[in-house]
Amino acid sequence: MSENIEIQGTKSFSIVYKKPNENDVGVEEEIIAAKYSAVESTVVDNGGTITQEFHGVLNGVAGDLSAEAMGALMEQDGIAYIEEDIPAYISIQNNSTWGQDRIDQHDSRNGYYSWKGNKAAGQGIDVASH
Repeated sequence: MSENIEIQGTKSFSIVYKKPNENDVGVEEEIIAAKYSAVESTVVDNGGTITQEFHGVLNGVAGDLSAEAMGALMEQDGIAYIEEDIPAYISIQNNSTWGQDRIDQHDSRNGYYSWKGNKAAGQGIDVASH
């Protein structure tokens, strides 16, 4: 869990629930709904807010937490982890070294990636997923 994080006021965090296991009683959707209810109550009762709910790959919520809410959540059994939300940036520059050169033209590689204003970028490239 997110230990050693100083919170003054509130900070934004993602709270991910533990996956239900064979010892949990009930339907998975009901178990997740109960976890949401417990997390929401803890967050709101301790001066925070829930801003988004996640379903699917991750089950959990995003919210603005106070130090009190963080402390109370860290004691809850159904939480897998709590992660501080921080901005992530990507910088796409010419001479990129991680494969973008190939996706902006069909016939060859020229050592540069150019998308802006290039309406043909990626045309003729086949993408498959499994």
